[in-house]
Amino acid sequence: MPTVSICVPTYVQTKYLKRNLDSVLRQDYQDYEVIVTDDTPGDEVRDFLEQYKFGDRLHYHKNQIRLGSPRNWDRSIELAKGKYIKILHHDDWFYEDNSLSRFVNLISSSDDIDFAFSGTNIVSEENRPERVHSISNQQFEELKAMPELLFFGNIVGAPSATIFSRRSALKFDARFKWLVDLEFYMRLIRNSKSIAYTPDPLICTITDAVHSVTSECVDNKEVELYEYAQIYADIKKNVSLKQQLSLQNQLLFILRKYQVTSFLEFRKYYPSMLMPPKVIKYFLKELLKGRMQTA
Repeated sequence: MPTVSICVPTYVQTKYLKRNLDSVLRQDYQDYEVIVTDDTPGDEVRDFLEQYKFGDRLHYHKNQIRLGSPRNWDRSIELAKGKYIKILHHDDWFYEDNSLSRFVNLISSSDDIDFAFSGTNIVSEENRPERVHSISNQQFEELKAMPELLFFGNIVGAPSATIFSRRSALKFDARFKWLVDLEFYMRLIRNSKSIAYTPDPLICTITDAVHSVTSECVDNKEVELYEYAQIYADIKKNVSLKQQLSLQNQLLFILRKYQVTSFLEFRKYYPSMLMPPKVIKYFLKELLKGRMQTA
């Protein structure tokens, strides 16, 4: 059984996959398997893989029916045999030749750790450095204490910046597309005894590439309103009443973004949100204030 399963969900785009797999071959850490789950309608990914010599460490699986995100990610995890799961999306890649060994050292530094993540080197389509995504030690401690802080923004980064234990037995939730990764992180962190982090960028992601999921979800009113509402309903039981108010303010921010200013429209997107009358009155007041601001 390998120590690490590098899970590579793919969909067409072999030019990105080449950079991904080339970075895997360069790693100084060798106790791994590569799981490629392919959502591509044709055979271009399968044919492309023939040039790679991973031996028996490369396992290719063709999805007979396109699964989409995140089910294709989950399929990779289901097939993995390693102690640790290292997702590496086909358009991401390891930044340094020792990135994988550093991920393994990070998560294996304590038996209690089930989840670890790193900084991310974000580059342009032309491979120009854009910025490094990382968080402070204070933010990391706050995240450990209250993973629901991710509701306000994904400070962890892309799934490729993470590694987690297979014993956690968690999957990505197929109800979500846009917020699927942060919802997964919330559950995983809350269920972990301990987590680990390094601000050093161990992976690279592209900032301006056109991807199908991103193009479907970015600034999509139906997607954002539904997913924020559903996550709020899932996590509000985990936080104090004071913290719930902060979460509700984030919902109001989303409502104002899309100019949802009537309570009837509010209930259309949040039909299952159970709130006491006092909180409903608060939302009504704030929504009316938002209508005045957006008029």
